[in-house]
Amino acid sequence: MSEYVSIEKTILALHAHGDVVKHAVAFKPETSACSYKNFFDGSHWSQHSLHDESVLALRLYGDDFEPANPLGSRKTAYKIGCIYYQFENLPSHMLSKTDSMFLALCYHSGDVKEFGWAAVLRPLLIELQLLEQRGIFLDMPDGKKCYRVIVSVITGDNLFLNGILGFVESFTASYPCRHCHIHRSQFQDMMVEEETSLRSRQSYDMALLSQMVQDTGIKQRCPLNDLVHFHAAENYVQDIMHDIFEGVCAYDLPLICSAYISSGYFDLFVLNHRVQSFTYGYCDAANKPPVIQSLNVDMLPFEASQTWCLTRILSLAVGSLVPETDNVWQFYLLLRDIIDIILAPSVTEDDVHLLTVLISEYLEMRKQLFPDQTLKNKHHHLTHYPNLIRKVGPLQRYWCMRFESKHQRCKKLLHISGNFKNVLKSCFPTSTGFVLSSS
Repeated sequence: MSEYVSIEKTILALHAHGDVVKHAVAFKPETSACSYKNFFDGSHWSQHSLHDESVLALRLYGDDFEPANPLGSRKTAYKIGCIYYQFENLPSHMLSKTDSMFLALCYHSGDVKEFGWAAVLRPLLIELQLLEQRGIFLDMPDGKKCYRVIVSVITGDNLFLNGILGFVESFTASYPCRHCHIHRSQFQDMMVEEETSLRSRQSYDMALLSQMVQDTGIKQRCPLNDLVHFHAAENYVQDIMHDIFEGVCAYDLPLICSAYISSGYFDLFVLNHRVQSFTYGYCDAANKPPVIQSLNVDMLPFEASQTWCLTRILSLAVGSLVPETDNVWQFYLLLRDIIDIILAPSVTEDDVHLLTVLISEYLEMRKQLFPDQTLKNKHHHLTHYPNLIRKVGPLQRYWCMRFESKHQRCKKLLHISGNFKNVLKSCFPTSTGFVLSSS
């Protein structure tokens, strides 16, 4: 059982009673040959067959979560998945608002394993195909105008993206990367992206025909490939929230701090004291990192916002205790430089070139400083970041941080109502009445 909200009816209602669609159709990207600010500045759009037509580009986001767990943590009895969308045409300041995120589909997560993605996505895919082919007519000041509705990218965490796009969902598989066909054993020596190994529509389709999952990393066809203007091999996004702040930083900050302590610059008590007594600004107060119990861990057990905050304030908290010439300190500064470029709302071509060098130096330096610590899959994803920015613009536009805030509404609804008979209907009642149920 799933609940589907008509995209076409939602767009028409928003256009008639709100400003979101009006902002989307009025948005004119500032084209620049050497600067990337949004999806429309990337090479993927410049080579698109609808490049010169009037379009509404939808960015899809998917995630699984537990709106309630009355049986205890991680029982997954009520675990559901949902797919939201945003208008890619909106300016950045509007994309960060949860009011600009709209529900398309919600489903029981177990249905994906039982029936497959094709069955779960069927109502969404049918309408997307219609909107892609005939478009949607909107009343404009100069009369009705047709806008073709296409999918720009799908974003989400790595597990969701690998699953819906048809790639293997095990990150210990031989070929776990969605962007390149490189064996995971080669990740330890791969410091820059290899263009010859990048996946394409042709290589994706040939891998499906071969049916050799262990040698290709592709286990099934993505249902959204039925769309004319979308293909799983051309979904040029990585979520920096999961990759960086729940990945690279969470893995590497314990190594960095442990090295400082081993060098005698300070101890864990001093580190915690300085981090906890640090004067946090208004924006950081809610993301204050908790006390670090131990650095003898694979990764920090913090939330992404807390890890991001710790990464930024660490230099101010303990920087005065560490010599500037310390190699681990230089390693930490490289990480900071990489994050600054990745999170930038506007990235120039020179920044992209610099990012390639910084990432290469960072990965090489990590191998030298911590030879016993292998590079993870999320470290490998860094090598693709420069190319992804060239394809679809700044990656901070596609991260999941704000999308995950959207889940709070349905969690509160379930908690207040206490009704778990039909979780999908309880979670997503709509004021517009445009809910279409499909089994």
